[in-house]
Amino acid sequence: MKNLLFLMSFVLFATAVQAQGNLQFNQVIYRELSFTITASIVNPSTQISITVPAGKVWKIEAAYTGARVHSSSSSFGSGYGYYSDGILSLNDRVIRYGGSDNPTLLPIWLPEGTYTLTYSKTCTPCYSNSVPSVYNGSISAIEFNIVP
Repeated sequence: MKNLLFLMSFVLFATAVQAQGNLQFNQVIYRELSFTITASIVNPSTQISITVPAGKVWKIEAAYTGARVHSSSSSFGSGYGYYSDGILSLNDRVIRYGGSDNPTLLPIWLPEGTYTLTYSKTCTPCYSNSVPSVYNGSISAIEFNIVP
């Protein structure tokens, strides 16, 4: 009798729960942050707000941090040099730290709402050899429509 009551309760609960909807591909999203250090600055950073629209969900697939150094001095050679550096955070949750693997598991799913994407570099100070440095951070995501 207990098993029958449990089974009936489970069936009633399962039919009462409504589905959240299906996901339908909408577009690929790419957001970039950038800042240039041209003087001695301690812990520089930049941030942008990203908004996942109502009825949508984002799946962040990749995160990147890096720096591009432009120099014509003989100590660096000429042209551009690239290296990975800095911290990329989403609402204060680190999603990329320098050249290391992501400290959190990707993908990250974002429901509708507004989020803060921050790119920062920890240094005291950040400036060397009178060479301006451009720091870049970015995320790539897939946007889905939520279809009932």
